[in-house]
Amino acid sequence: MDTIDRQEQKSRDVIDYFYLNRDDSSEEWNQKFQPIMMEITYYDADDREGNYKERELFRSIIEMIRSSAQSVTVFVESDHIDASYTDTYYSYFSGLHYEPIKYCKRFSFFQGEVKLKYFLKKEKHEMLQKSLIGTMVIRPLKYGFIGRTLLDPGKVLAFDSKRSVYLRTATFVQHILGVEFTIDAFPFCSQDSSFMTCAEVTILNLMEYYTMRYHAYKRILPSDIKSLSQRYQYERVTPSVGLTYLVVSKILSEFGFSPRIYNRESIMIHSLVGDERENEIKRIMHYYIESGIPVAVNVEPEQGDFREGHSLLCIGHSGEMDLERAKSYAMIGRNEKHAVINSADFYVQYCIVDDHQRPYEIRNYREMSTFSDMKISNLAVPLYKKMYLEAKYAYDIFYRIFRSERLGLARWEIPEEYLSENDTVVMRIYQASSRSYKAFKVAAYDECDLYRKGEFAQLEFPQFIWCCEFFTFAQYVHEDRKAFANIILDATASLKHDYVGSIIAIETVNKLFKKERNYPDNKLIRVSFWKSDGSAENTLLSIYDRNLKNCGG
Repeated sequence: MDTIDRQEQKSRDVIDYFYLNRDDSSEEWNQKFQPIMMEITYYDADDREGNYKERELFRSIIEMIRSSAQSVTVFVESDHIDASYTDTYYSYFSGLHYEPIKYCKRFSFFQGEVKLKYFLKKEKHEMLQKSLIGTMVIRPLKYGFIGRTLLDPGKVLAFDSKRSVYLRTATFVQHILGVEFTIDAFPFCSQDSSFMTCAEVTILNLMEYYTMRYHAYKRILPSDIKSLSQRYQYERVTPSVGLTYLVVSKILSEFGFSPRIYNRESIMIHSLVGDERENEIKRIMHYYIESGIPVAVNVEPEQGDFREGHSLLCIGHSGEMDLERAKSYAMIGRNEKHAVINSADFYVQYCIVDDHQRPYEIRNYREMSTFSDMKISNLAVPLYKKMYLEAKYAYDIFYRIFRSERLGLARWEIPEEYLSENDTVVMRIYQASSRSYKAFKVAAYDECDLYRKGEFAQLEFPQFIWCCEFFTFAQYVHEDRKAFANIILDATASLKHDYVGSIIAIETVNKLFKKERNYPDNKLIRVSFWKSDGSAENTLLSIYDRNLKNCGG
């Protein structure tokens, strides 16, 4: 036996592994996991009582992994220390008469057949990184045994080749047998119903994402959430009975955000679009999702139903579009040639992280929860402190500019080949960081567009901007989607009434209207783009696509 084989034999004392094939039945997969799970979670696949729902959730996650590759290698680490569970253990479980054990197990999933000795060979590490599907912590609890779970959506959603999913992820670092790996994922875990319920889990998953995505936010543990809950609640917080979204918002503000709450019943029906409140709050959610901002969603039963509500996270949307639904919401004013569609109205399927459903589940916005007859009641949007211009006011400003005789479509002089007289116009609204957006715009223009590239490179941007891209209906639904115009607003301004004051630039196929800091009276400077022969240079605009990651088909 050589050195590598001896080391592999020693490693099996602390970590075990087994292979699974997609052609094996679901029952065969479950039989592999059942004895391991029973060691610490009271897991019994035949037990129809107790934690039956969570066991079904576990099986659905395993089925998701099963579909991601022809074969999967599962590594099982015993005596794994998980920071969140350890914090919960010493804050709560260690004080119970029948306390659970302190250590967890962790599953690591790899595509294909992987051997333990590969971890000892440096030349195999790149292959291991490429084949890593994700990890799942199993806590020693009967209820809430699914701990921190990180699954790469690019792998677990890729099996559905007909469905594109656009979502937000962060890069997490995981160490397996001393080898460092990275996983692009959105964190998931289940609630234990004692120390952590759905609202606390929502905050924990959200903060885990922001901690790994941005350096401005620190790592948060369950006890940190509990400490703040106690400060803003008027009763004990352990065992947990849940949190209202007012308290959720206050906790997020303590963690460095400037959150905005939207309530379905109190939201004003849009001043420019007569529509039901349910669709209006869905539109607001979509603007933030399109901006790459995960949104905490509170779903509640209809009035008169006294069941408790539920909390989950919305992190993306399906690429599937409902064209007829969008057309039904088209609006056109008196004496106006172009009907306008809000791009949010194309989408009804959203990607969520919910402790009652497997990660990255796609749900209709009217049925986000598995609980029956629950609809969106509240949104908590974790905004950065300098994002002053909120979504609904940004929409108002974009629409007013578009219809303005002084600044809008009438002044843009769009050639008929890009916008004919009776074309329906689609508006796509999102927020972006100026650094990312400017880098995208400069890179989007090739060497033939040096003048346009130079103009954008020299534009002065605040830290965050709101953008609205304009398309014809045909341009928007085209596979190679490109816009005929784009408006850029200052997201750090709160000028919801002085809409001209928040404009940074208006770009069309052949013009740029820009504002310079020292130019008087908020006037825009017009710049036209010309070819060397003196004719207008018309170029459809590439759409900004860096807020969400495309997974799935």
